[in-house]
Parts: sequence; C-alpha cells; structure tokens
Amino acid sequence: MRARALTAVVTAVFLVACQQGPTEEQMAGQGNDPLSGEEIRKTLVGNSTHETGHSSGGRYQFAAYFMEGGQARGRAWWSGGQQEGTGRWRIDGNLWCERWNPDKWGGGREICQKVYKDGNQVSFIVVSGSGDNDTVTLKKGNAYDL
Repeated sequence: MRARALTAVVTAVFLVACQQGPTEEQMAGQGNDPLSGEEIRKTLVGNSTHETGHSSGGRYQFAAYFMEGGQARGRAWWSGGQQEGTGRWRIDGNLWCERWNPDKWGGGREICQKVYKDGNQVSFIVVSGSGDNDTVTLKKGNAYDL
C-alpha cells in the first residue's frame, strides 16, 4: 500500500511539473526550430536532463540519463524521499519518444515530442501521447550517476 501511495505522489509531482512547459508558438517566436532526428540523437543520447519544480507536495527534482540502444534511467527526489525508474526511448522521424515503466512515471504510456534546444536548455513539445510540454537542463554524460 505504501509503495502505491509513493508511486502516486511521484507520478503526480512529475505530471504537474510538466504542465509549466513552453508552447510551440513560443518556441517559434523565439526563432527556434525543432531539431531533426539526427540532431535529437546527438543532443540527448549519452547525456542527462535535469529539472527542478514545485507541486502541491513541495519542491522536487527529476533527472534522466538516455543510453545508447534505447535504454533510459531516471530519478525523482523531493524532501520526503526519492524514487528511481527505467524506461525506453526511440527516435521516430524528427520526434523523440519515451516510455517509462508502468509502475514509475507516466503510467507506462509512450509520449512523442518535438525537441528544441537553446544553449543547455531543451524543450519538449508533445505531439502524441499523454503529457505536457516541458523544458529541462541538458548535462553532459551520466551527470547524476544513473
């Protein structure tokens, strides 16, 4: 029972955080074009992303590491604890698609997104699947030892 409650809290934190992301119109207004599939690969694969946010439960952080071969590892942490999970990623044309294991984040549903990069900031704009737009900080390599 406690594990289910913890999973629900982490999922809620993760989903609330994503609701603060940019729109495609905002990205275009800033002169940003979505990355190509090859640019997405060069940007994300072998690197980490990190975000900090607030939800009704307080402040949280989430980091992910995207490995060659389509594997991903993530960690969410907040004042009450932390949770780690695994997932899969793929590139479909010019879209980044990811799915985290069902018992962790996003209910195991795949989400496909356009990707924009501005310096070390990466923005994801949802094209298909459930989820919200998001902006994260890009870090070289496995910056969070995931």
